[in-house]
Amino acid sequence: MIRCGCLEGMWASGFTPSSRSGSPGKPSSARLRSPRTFVGRGWVFFCPGRNIVAHIVNELQQNAKTDTIFVVAAVLFNLVVLGINWGVAHEASRGNNTGQNDFILGLLIFGTVLINIFATRALIAGRSSREMLLLGLKQMYEDNDVAKYYDDGLLGTYQARYTLFTLVLGVLGAIAIVVPLIARNMN
Repeated sequence: MIRCGCLEGMWASGFTPSSRSGSPGKPSSARLRSPRTFVGRGWVFFCPGRNIVAHIVNELQQNAKTDTIFVVAAVLFNLVVLGINWGVAHEASRGNNTGQNDFILGLLIFGTVLINIFATRALIAGRSSREMLLLGLKQMYEDNDVAKYYDDGLLGTYQARYTLFTLVLGVLGAIAIVVPLIARNMN
């Protein structure tokens, strides 16, 4: 069992003074350069558990940034396309360049459907990645007897958030498609 930051954990994981590299007074330079090392009683210890937690946290942050980019981009795209489609549909309903306006309207509707499908798939992949990372982190907490500080309700909260993001994208996409079609056929 590895207990990060704890000398007893290092000894329990099989570390012995003879297993370290470098001479007794001088630890190896590779261990000194590692950003995840700590010093205790003249020895430099490498803490793999701390590296794993840092890696998981980094992946979770990257996941959140990617999800934010997809959601914001899709929402902005839907709003811009709604405005463009409404203008094109309005001109087509007046009889001005009907064929050309209908073609542009069709292309933008097709693009809206594709962008929303891609954004939804990205959110589903992000949700799956977040679940795997959080379950791994939870398992690490259980292995180190600190799982009582982790609330299992977080997984449900994250799933609800992803569901709401997906619903927002779906509703905005539907509005960006349906409203201009209604405006086109009103006259």
